[in-house]
Amino acid sequence: KNDKISSSPLLLSKIVFLDENRSILPEIKPINVIRDFSDLEGRSTLPLYTKEMLDNYDRADDEVGKNFYVKTTDIVLLHETNSFGSRENYIIKNGHKVKFKNASSGEKSSSIIELIGYYFSQEYSLSEIIHKIDYLLFRFTFLQNKNKNIYNIEKPSKLLKTVKKKKLLTLLIEEPESNLFPTNQRDLTYFLSSLRKMKNNPEVIFSTHSPYILTVVNNLLYADELVNKNSKLKEKVDAVIPEESQLSIDDLSAYVVENGTVESIIDKETNLINGEYIDKVSDELMSDFDKLYEMKWNK
Repeated sequence: KNDKISSSPLLLSKIVFLDENRSILPEIKPINVIRDFSDLEGRSTLPLYTKEMLDNYDRADDEVGKNFYVKTTDIVLLHETNSFGSRENYIIKNGHKVKFKNASSGEKSSSIIELIGYYFSQEYSLSEIIHKIDYLLFRFTFLQNKNKNIYNIEKPSKLLKTVKKKKLLTLLIEEPESNLFPTNQRDLTYFLSSLRKMKNNPEVIFSTHSPYILTVVNNLLYADELVNKNSKLKEKVDAVIPEESQLSIDDLSAYVVENGTVESIIDKETNLINGEYIDKVSDELMSDFDKLYEMKWNK
């Protein structure tokens, strides 16, 4: 919806996937402190997406993890090198210093999302995509021509320089609400929305079962709509919903995946997520309660 694909630009996309196993990352040694092949072999046995996520975590931790503030859970991430040359990761909360691997599952999950999300959205150089594609094309061209006994190969980078390039970044997050209290889910949703306004303007895609997150997204949409309709309200709206988290309906798609089908849940009249999907469970629970309550008086 937001990034139309046409035949003219060469689309170079960096995809960062955070799956449900992210809370285990603090348990695994950073790659720069691995001392023996048994540790390396342990990494190689990880599922592909988990290994890529671990590599992304190592890199983000190297670049911005020294003193990183996690808004969702109000903690600070830091790492230190001990006397043996190994890195230790910690969190600081309420003045207490705790090893990151001993943090709560919610603190681990949200910290991984914020650390990796911020690094790739703000600090990561998308030009790296070009270099990697350049290298892959060069190897492919070399092997193709080698089979034909042709060795005078023009580097593909010359081709890349002549093509209109569009660099994309996509963050895919599985169940961002995992192990988080509803207020923390709200703050994490604020953070995810704010990523769209960072330097690399990432596309953020996540799956969720949380009605709280859907409600927060509606608040972000409504805040943006109020400001657009009446600029005089901006200061008051910003005091309720941070400006960097406000979300335009033109920048959002929302779907329900159910019974093998995908259906949009955006109400075309209100430009909000259909309340039926937010309140459905609450309505069912209240219906059960009403039935039980009636039994009390209808003996």
